Amino acid sequence: EMLKQSAAGKNPEALNHLGQLNRKGVPGAGMLPDPKEAFRLFSESKDLGFLNAQANLGVMILQGQGTGKPANPPEAVALFEDGAKKGNASCMFNYALALEEGIVGEA
Repeated sequence: EMLKQSAAGKNPEALNHLGQLNRKGVPGAGMLPDPKEAFRLFSESKDLGFLNAQANLGVMILQGQGTGKPANPPEAVALFEDGAKKGNASCMFNYALALEEGIVGEA
């Protein structure tokens, strides 16, 4: 409940964490996966400048989860690259994985 209150107060870390919980669900707590809500929460957190959420958003876009659209590897890679250039470790990791797997291109 406190996490939801923090997210409602536009705390970017809380939004990101709540997004992670919505993406995977919480077995035993009655929380089913909700990719659309996870995408919304990650987007809001990213818009507040939280780069870990940008990495999570990129993963969802890469997999076509919660977006209502097909997977978009170039858009995801652009998010990873942008965050990597800003020094975010999660974005760097995902960008490196994308390069290693040959997932490149312009959004």
